[in-house]
Amino acid sequence: KAGRSPKLAGTCFENNCTDKLQNPEELSKNSNLEEPSTFTAKIAQEFGKNYFAGKGIVGGEALSIQTQQNLADSIILGIEQGVAAYQDIFKKEDIKISEFLSPKIYLDKLGEAFNKNFKNISTSELNMIELVISGENFQNTKLFDPLINAYKNIVLFFQKETVPESYAELHLFALNIMQNTLFSIRSMKNIEEDPAKAIVGIRLYQKETERAQEFLKNLKTQVEKDKLNFTENDGGYFF
Repeated sequence: KAGRSPKLAGTCFENNCTDKLQNPEELSKNSNLEEPSTFTAKIAQEFGKNYFAGKGIVGGEALSIQTQQNLADSIILGIEQGVAAYQDIFKKEDIKISEFLSPKIYLDKLGEAFNKNFKNISTSELNMIELVISGENFQNTKLFDPLINAYKNIVLFFQKETVPESYAELHLFALNIMQNTLFSIRSMKNIEEDPAKAIVGIRLYQKETERAQEFLKNLKTQVEKDKLNFTENDGGYFF
């Protein structure tokens, strides 16, 4: 309440103390403050400003339930803004389109690429993050490495592979889903150094999972329209 820091052995003279804490306004004006090095630090800094501003309004007394809720909401808003910052980066001009390529040949190659890169991965991304959080240390983050490599490879495949014109929009949609999922997993892996960013990664992953389901539904519609069939020996059987 006196505005003094319990970490410093200060002295006071006529109510002026050498260990006085800076208020949020003074902190924001302090040119020596470094920019937050992580997303977590950024959210914590904003939370600190809001918290001490709220404490100043009530004269150091306990914050009201509504104020506490507003503080919690500000953290949630920061997370959602972090998720919204990830936008699709690939455009139609970034993919190779052919008027003559057979959809069957294209889907066989696409299925083979998915099967090749993900065949040895048996644990889902969210199960991996659960293993990391439940462990006593963060050694389990290495579990993400094969997934990161798989998504990197599939993104490169989508960029290089030629697509039939009727599948171009689907191809572009899937490319951005794979790229955003790669971002999300990299963020999840960073949970020890930047837990707030890892939460952003989890939220982004959930968002892209919903989009992946939409992609598969639209792919099914297009395949049925083209009256394509796949045997177990075909790469497209993967879907």
